[in-house]
Amino acid sequence: MRNQERDNSAIAFLQDSHLKTENWIKESGIAYTFLQNATYLDMLPMFIGEQVLETGVIMQPAENGRSSLVLRQELAEAAAVLTSEGHENKAYPLVNNQAISYNDVAELIAEISGKNITYKSPSPEESQATLKTYGVPDEHIGLFTSFSVAQANGELEMSDNSLEKLLGRKPTTAKEFLTKVYV
Repeated sequence: MRNQERDNSAIAFLQDSHLKTENWIKESGIAYTFLQNATYLDMLPMFIGEQVLETGVIMQPAENGRSSLVLRQELAEAAAVLTSEGHENKAYPLVNNQAISYNDVAELIAEISGKNITYKSPSPEESQATLKTYGVPDEHIGLFTSFSVAQANGELEMSDNSLEKLLGRKPTTAKEFLTKVYV
């Protein structure tokens, strides 16, 4: 999910299908409940690289952009809304109100691990070339780059309390998640 509908979005290939599907369902006249998931917090280790503790560097072309990442498990919990009444013809943006940047992630991992971790934001082209030298498959390179550019453009930072209300608690923070991963 992104916070803007833009023709030139870096993740238009993904978002356009979501928007079209929602519009078709609305136009059909059937009752609906849309759960609009933010980017998955669980995917963060894949985006920053499995070797981040060894390399000490996070490289993504996201500049200082922030993302409202959420755990897939909490999205699944929130989906229980689909089994109850009173949610017909509603859309729920399921986001974490504690948006983070890759610089924030580097600082958190450094704090958690005790290692020096830095964040560098190369151009998308530089990032793609570097990933290619490490043998990362082209489809992953495209995915990483697209999401980072969308983040740099401010498309992934959103604010909405729907997830918190549906869970009955605040969603897991990036720090809580990263502490489990990098202790």
